Amino acid sequence: MRQVYYNVYDYGRLIGSHTTGDIQTMLHCSRQVPEHCAAEGRSYRGRYTFERLGDYSDVKAGDLAAEWDKVRLQILHRGKAGRI
Repeated sequence: MRQVYYNVYDYGRLIGSHTTGDIQTMLHCSRQVPEHCAAEGRSYRGRYTFERLGDYSDVKAGDLAAEWDKVRLQILHRGKAGRI
């Protein structure tokens, strides 16, 4: 079974492409939330909206690379800020 990816938007701003499992962990919601919200065009908690991408082949490699670089840099900067 292929994983389904969703674009996740926070107040209309794209925050990334994630699987339902990732979204469940990030937003503390059930696995059905992204599917239902995307199908019905409604928001979750009045804040998050979802756009179904389909399986992994629908996600562009360049988008994944850009997302990886962004998150990696955020993690690195947080680590430096915590050091004395």
